[in-house]
Amino acid sequence: MDEELFEALDAMGLMDDDDDDEMGAPRRRGRSSKLAKFKRANIAPGVPRVSTKRQILGFPVIQFTNGGPTTVTVTVNPQKPVFIRKLVIDEIRQGPTAPSGGLVTIDEVSVGTVSQFASDDPVPAALFSPGTQENGVQFDQGEPGTTISVRVSISAAPAAGDTVDVSIGTTVDTIG
Repeated sequence: MDEELFEALDAMGLMDDDDDDEMGAPRRRGRSSKLAKFKRANIAPGVPRVSTKRQILGFPVIQFTNGGPTTVTVTVNPQKPVFIRKLVIDEIRQGPTAPSGGLVTIDEVSVGTVSQFASDDPVPAALFSPGTQENGVQFDQGEPGTTISVRVSISAAPAAGDTVDVSIGTTVDTIG
């Protein structure tokens, strides 16, 4: 480091009290400089730390019925920046033959216009079932007003008198 930078950091109170460190010299274990602590605690001098809050983001409930559509897209428009941490999809089958009905799949999850899938192939809704502890999916950040959409399909429409309800929810970290 050059002398001017040392002086500026020292004037800000960010240098260690003992200035005998040499560039390239190994640091002693367990010792952390004030500058390193500052970097971990703040983005930049004078900028307040950004806080996040874990919240819930719900989607409209989908109901597949006999004669109804077999593919439905639901959307939400969060009014805060969000990071989806866990997507949960639950299905409830009702009616005499509903348990043997079609397979529910997730065809697409998008944040804005960006697909969160690595391929065009659908995945079973069970990947996001409530009992799943962690599926390891990392979603993109959604800015305020950015549409988050989930396209859901059922492989065969339910029989007459049967319904398949699909509810979708997420846990998200909001900023601010």
